[in-house]
Amino acid sequence: MTEKRYVLVSFTGQLALPASRARAWAALHDTDMLREIVPGCQAVRAMRDGSYELRTAVPVGPLKTDIRVRLQCTDIEALRGYRLGFEGSGGLAGQGKGRVKIRLEAPSRGETLLHYDVAARIEGPLAQMGAPLVELAARGLAEGFLARLVDMLQDRQALAA
Repeated sequence: MTEKRYVLVSFTGQLALPASRARAWAALHDTDMLREIVPGCQAVRAMRDGSYELRTAVPVGPLKTDIRVRLQCTDIEALRGYRLGFEGSGGLAGQGKGRVKIRLEAPSRGETLLHYDVAARIEGPLAQMGAPLVELAARGLAEGFLARLVDMLQDRQALAA
């Protein structure tokens, strides 16, 4: 019997952001802000083709892996949403690719509801840790990113007041 060497991860969610849709959109595309809110991020670089390259250290169970990720925004509807494709490599630890669909909704002035839908395929030794642990790590990264995003938006709002 051949051993499965990949894990599929998918989850959805939503979060209220303390900012207008325009401020939320700008924050999601600000490389300085991304560097601060992506968990374990060491570097973010905007490329000429509109993509981003990230270097980050990601904990998965007992391992902490340095990962290089390329992000590409597509299906862009300014201030409403986009699709973020990603491909990353953690060297000997494995690699992954997938997409995040992001949709912004403005239910009230000064607040934006961010909807996200994540789907990824993780391959290599990281996948050998098992689907529950890999999905837990992926959710943890997403929750860490979103919590930091909310904090940064609140801080910027307080400074503007």
